[in-house]
Amino acid sequence: MKRRSLTLCAFALTVAISSGLAQNTGESQPSLPAPDQAPAISSAAPANPLPAANPTPPMPEPAVDDWVPETRSERIGAYVSSTFGPLPIAGTVAGAAIGHVRNDPREWGRQPGGFAARLGSGLATHVVRGTLEHGAAALLHEDNRYRRSTAHGFWNRSRHALIASFLARHDNGRYGFGFSKIGSAGGAAFLSRLWMPRSAATLGAGFSSFGITIAADVGVNFLREFWPDLKKKLGGK
Repeated sequence: MKRRSLTLCAFALTVAISSGLAQNTGESQPSLPAPDQAPAISSAAPANPLPAANPTPPMPEPAVDDWVPETRSERIGAYVSSTFGPLPIAGTVAGAAIGHVRNDPREWGRQPGGFAARLGSGLATHVVRGTLEHGAAALLHEDNRYRRSTAHGFWNRSRHALIASFLARHDNGRYGFGFSKIGSAGGAAFLSRLWMPRSAATLGAGFSSFGITIAADVGVNFLREFWPDLKKKLGGK
């Protein structure tokens, strides 16, 4: 009964997060005053009106933007590399090793079979998350590729890396909330409760897994932002 309710919660969360509405607002131009003024004022050249204030963009964009939407082949390639590539698999193995040392969940123990169970669970969760994310991104026309900031300064670039963890780019070039990115993290976190032992098959454990996934995404974006500069300073190519 508990696992059936978890399944319903996971399904409802995934659907709720993966839906959103966008609304555009327009601005009206101010009317000019009647030119019935004193000669000194009426003979003067009219002052240039101030430009309409634009809302602050959610993240800095380059002055010359060469971004183009992902093609179908690029989406497939991104799915394969981010889901089955060596770095993601290595991260999953490291996560299984950490869980094995912590004996989490405790039902699996610290025997070799326990490590195999943790590794299998981690791989399954990773594949579920990647499939949900890239599948939903294709349906919603979201581009989750990370673009490094063109701003200067550690804090500005850190802000860019943090905000980019929650945004996606659409076919019109504008940024919006990353429903596929965040929704897939929640879906995988709760769907993985279905094969977890009793101590980990709880809503609290699902929310904890969701938070850890988002934190890991933020950390990866920080590496993408600053690692190339660090590599240059360390003498790398």
